[in-house]
Amino acid sequence: MAGVLKKTTGLVGLAVSQNPHEQLRILYSKILACVQKMPEDAAYRKYTEQIVNERFNHVKTEPDIEKLEKKINSGQIEEVISQAESELSLSRKMMEWKPWEPLICNSDTVILAEKRLQDRESAVKQRCSTEKTKGNSSKGLLRSLVVWLPLAEWDCVVATEEMAP
Repeated sequence: MAGVLKKTTGLVGLAVSQNPHEQLRILYSKILACVQKMPEDAAYRKYTEQIVNERFNHVKTEPDIEKLEKKINSGQIEEVISQAESELSLSRKMMEWKPWEPLICNSDTVILAEKRLQDRESAVKQRCSTEKTKGNSSKGLLRSLVVWLPLAEWDCVVATEEMAP
């Protein structure tokens, strides 16, 4: 492995890495371990594994830092390390968020959401009718209705068309 050839990155807040190969090996290993816990068909896993494996192979086979920077083609090696740190953080968050799972888990939740929406629609229609009988125009009263429905641990946004009769 080539030693450190530069004294500064020229980027504010980004120090020169003393051992970039080792840092990237550790980071890429952690990222791969994290994404391998995700379902094989998850898009994030597929594309992240592809990119990280490609970069990891460059790190393993290219001891010269300047050549490694050119092969990876993402700026200075310190920037690549910063990107890998961010990717590791994101992969851990993706494991928490589980974006590959459905947003609404069961039919009871959907029925509850539909019932609450129907109740809200009825209330809005009644208010529009009341405003009309008072002589007020309901045209500007409501263009659309957005309802926040707390569903167990989920917050679901439901939008409907104009409710004015």
